[in-house]
Amino acid sequence: MNVLSFVRDESRRQDVDMPRRMIAENISSGGVFLRTEKPMDLNTRVLVDFILVIGDSAAKSRKRMSLVQVGGEVIRKEKGGMAVKFDQRYSIKPFKYQEAM
Repeated sequence: MNVLSFVRDESRRQDVDMPRRMIAENISSGGVFLRTEKPMDLNTRVLVDFILVIGDSAAKSRKRMSLVQVGGEVIRKEKGGMAVKFDQRYSIKPFKYQEAM
């Protein structure tokens, strides 16, 4: 399963630095591999946001979405992506669809 993700470097100012869009692959309880042409440096502490859709993806009115936010650290980088090991920080919240997305 590939999931659109938004990744922020925790050391950067959030009001200046926009999250980077990446595709999450191989998601587990311990971490994730993120597809990107520009992997972040090793040991970078990151916040990763996943938007998960539950229900019929064709019918917006029947969609339920959740925003999953997880903290972690880049433990491996390679051509085409990077691996993030999750830490104990996470939250799961309802997410409302906006046409602007």
